[in-house]
Amino acid sequence: METQTQHAFVSALKDILDPQSIVLADQAEPYLNDIQNMGAPCLLVARPSTTEDVSAVVKLCHAHNIAIVSQGGNTNVCGMAVPLEGQTAIVLSLARMNRIIDINPSGFTATVEAGVVMQNLQDAALAVDRVFAPDWGARGTATLGGAVATNGSAKMSCAMARRANKF
Repeated sequence: METQTQHAFVSALKDILDPQSIVLADQAEPYLNDIQNMGAPCLLVARPSTTEDVSAVVKLCHAHNIAIVSQGGNTNVCGMAVPLEGQTAIVLSLARMNRIIDINPSGFTATVEAGVVMQNLQDAALAVDRVFAPDWGARGTATLGGAVATNGSAKMSCAMARRANKF
């Protein structure tokens, strides 16, 4: 049952985010379980599309004592990106923050948002004769932010390399 505080939180969130950025609890099932079927219900899913939106959601959660579970592609296998049982939480999905802002081949850097899918970053790097090296089976759904948040690759800081072979 939703408490008065939770109702106030949802109402305030609707003032911050546009309607397509909020998934209410009765529609949140795709966000609640990872591939190991771990997870529990949440109050709602917030799907911000800007850093400013993320900041506003975090501040609102803090003010209402609501836990935040950040989520990228939800491919983690150890329950790190889904709500826990008995916790009043929202899922903060970063899937809409999926822009590749810049690929700098001479600097061997990429500036991207947290929701960029790994395969999209790999493809963008290849397009400028570079390789984004971290790779795993979930490359088509795993996100860079999720990989960083869950330590999905210990070599992220030196991941951009010159492509050695042309295909």
